[in-house]
Amino acid sequence: MDTGTNGGTLPPAAPATREFHVVDEKTANWLLRKLANLEAERLRIEEQARKMISAVRTDYDELMRRYGDELEAWARQEMLDHGGRKKTVHTWQATLAFRTVPAALKLTDPDAALRYAREHAPQHIQTIEKLNTAAYRDDAARRLSETGELLPGMDRIPETESFTIRFGRKEDPEEA
Repeated sequence: MDTGTNGGTLPPAAPATREFHVVDEKTANWLLRKLANLEAERLRIEEQARKMISAVRTDYDELMRRYGDELEAWARQEMLDHGGRKKTVHTWQATLAFRTVPAALKLTDPDAALRYAREHAPQHIQTIEKLNTAAYRDDAARRLSETGELLPGMDRIPETESFTIRFGRKEDPEEA
């Protein structure tokens, strides 16, 4: 151990760490193993979170089914006990609020409504134009190869190479 100027001892210097680089199949596999483990961990966490959220929703729904009417009745009584002018009750955990929802019509069977509209109210039927993008792209490719014309709304994208990592399935030897 080194001795410092104050007569104490200094800890030994930390060994130099080597910087990692992907340079061969061994190092590539090490990195891919780490990435695969992280991806698997992400999927496990997401599944666990889905289960936990589902359990919380189930508990919430069960408590509301059992006690929701009582909570609403208590809140109404609290409002009456305090003059009945406000439509909210403030507690430490939440604000309970009432509001008047105006009457409205709700479409519950769109197919039945459409059948009726076809016969009795055609002005209520919408025709929505939509471009068949696959057919337009095919026509644009044909025109470009035949005449060199680029159709409106189209751009030429140069060939590129993409890089992806897939986990969880073995690659067929024929694909390699």
